[in-house]
Amino acid sequence: MADQERCRVERRYLAFFTPWGEEAPTPPNIAAGMLADMVQSVLTEALGAETGIVDMDHLIGASMKHTYHVHLWYAYRFVHNHKFKTPWITGVKEHLADGMKDYFKPDVEGKKSAQSAVSKAKRDLLEKFKKELKEECEKHN
Repeated sequence: MADQERCRVERRYLAFFTPWGEEAPTPPNIAAGMLADMVQSVLTEALGAETGIVDMDHLIGASMKHTYHVHLWYAYRFVHNHKFKTPWITGVKEHLADGMKDYFKPDVEGKKSAQSAVSKAKRDLLEKFKKELKEECEKHN
């Protein structure tokens, strides 16, 4: 069993929207020794360089011509005894769904539904990370 005092997973997330039919961009690579707070900035900056992206805070008021897909960039690494044991691993979960709905209108109800989809994706990722953490921690004990 993973020793929670000595083994943990650091993680950062960034949710965003693309207009219907547009694919999510690939998340940037993260330098291995980068501090977790800086990772969030790198993700945000990289996403800001993309065109056609709407962040969670700006869905309401976005173009009413579109419905939007919500996606989630994530970065994580494993830490053992306060030492980084893996480099940052990045990924994207695309076309998140709230129930069977994988598109969202740029209004209050659409934002709430998208937030629910993002929360579920984060919970699913956390379960994945916990399984990987247990395996990773066993390597160092």
